[in-house]
Amino acid sequence: MEIKKAPAVKIKFEKSPDHKIHPVSGIWGGATPQGDILCHFFVEHQELPEILELEFDVKSGKTVETGQKEEKIYLREILTSLVIRPDIAMSIGTWLISKAEAIKKSRPLNTQEAKRTIQ
Repeated sequence: MEIKKAPAVKIKFEKSPDHKIHPVSGIWGGATPQGDILCHFFVEHQELPEILELEFDVKSGKTVETGQKEEKIYLREILTSLVIRPDIAMSIGTWLISKAEAIKKSRPLNTQEAKRTIQ
């Protein structure tokens, strides 16, 4: 008996005019009432000061920051959010893990990765 193959499908990738690349520090989210997964992708950074005062030191010729003694606050700025079906989320998770494992095998740990591994 001859096994029939499904016809080949060609897929062309195209970027939307709105396409952007975002750095990501982490993700926050959970289940929606409809049973999907809501993912908020964020980048962490220090809050910008409202006002920055600078003084010029005549002796050294350098500019020095003054007047910034506020508590440092870190922000998790949400850059984009996705709503994903659970089966698609599992597929994406598997894909991400396989890509991360391949990269870890192909190059030595950088300093930041080494620090995270030790902690």
